[in-house]
Amino acid sequence: MMKTISLKVPERLNRRIRAVARARGVSASELIRNVLEQGLPVADQETESAFDLMSDGFGIFSSGISDLATNSRHLDGLGD
Repeated sequence: MMKTISLKVPERLNRRIRAVARARGVSASELIRNVLEQGLPVADQETESAFDLMSDGFGIFSSGISDLATNSRHLDGLGD
């Protein structure tokens, strides 16, 4: 859900925003959102975990071993 924020900018900045948005083929709102996203530091609670960053890749490769997660014999020799 998007929230509305109103702000005042000098006319010169408004012209720059409109010109860049037009050149990129996006709305002024989208351009401003992108600039804010790139310029603002990420808050701690928004930092993605390694799990979040890699979740799209889970399950895309197969080991060919159907009981890999349930059979402890597959762990023999690991951590030695």
